[in-house]
Amino acid sequence: MDWYPYALFAHVGAAIVGVGANLTYLLWLRLAGRDRTRLTFAISGIRYLDRRLGMPSYAVLFVSGMALGLSGRWSFRGLWLMVGITLFIGLTYVGIVVLAPAIRRLLAAAEADPRGDAYAREARFARLLFLISAGLMVAIVALMVFKPLMA
Repeated sequence: MDWYPYALFAHVGAAIVGVGANLTYLLWLRLAGRDRTRLTFAISGIRYLDRRLGMPSYAVLFVSGMALGLSGRWSFRGLWLMVGITLFIGLTYVGIVVLAPAIRRLLAAAEADPRGDAYAREARFARLLFLISAGLMVAIVALMVFKPLMA
C-alpha cells in the first residue's frame, strides 16, 4: 500500500488548520477593541487556538513533511525545501520563544489596563509578531506549492 497520499493529505490538512488558525489572531484583537472583557476573552481565545490547533498542526506538519521527504520523491537537498525547512524552523522559534511570552504579556496588560501605554506597547509588538509569522507562513506555503528554486 502506498502511504504517500495519506502523508500528503495529513501535511496539507495540517497546513490548512495551522495557518488558518494563526491568520485569524489579528482579527480577534481588532474585533475586541479596547474593552477589557472582550480583549481578555480574545487573547485567551488566541492562546487556546494556538495550543489546541496551531501547535498540534505544526507538529503534524513537521512529522508528515519529514515522511514526505523520506519517501524518496523529493530530495532534502532541493533548495526550495531547504529554504522552506529553514523558514519553518524560524517560524517555530518565533512562535515558541518570542510570540508565546508576548501573548502572555499582552494578556496581563489587557487585564491591567487595556487603554494604557503598557497594553498599547504590547499590542504593537504582538501585531508585529503576528505579521512576521503570517509572512513566514505564506512564504513557506508558496515554496511548497510553486517549488520556485528547483534545479
